[in-house]
Amino acid sequence: MILCDIEGRTLKASDVFVHIIKYMKDLLLRDFKDRGNAQQEENIKWIITVPAIWEDAAKQFMRDAAIKV
Repeated sequence: MILCDIEGRTLKASDVFVHIIKYMKDLLLRDFKDRGNAQQEENIKWIITVPAIWEDAAKQFMRDAAIKV
């Protein structure tokens, strides 16, 4: 799926979701560090939930994006 912004630029939807998930992950890790509680990524179990009513293709799309991060 391709997304288009108001200026007509396009980007793959999967790339947008990858960037969003990465931003949220980096923000959390930075917040841990700023609070004096730096964590190693390998010590964190990441869980992303999606609504149960999503179709399987949408759930797989989210899984794929999370794996790419």
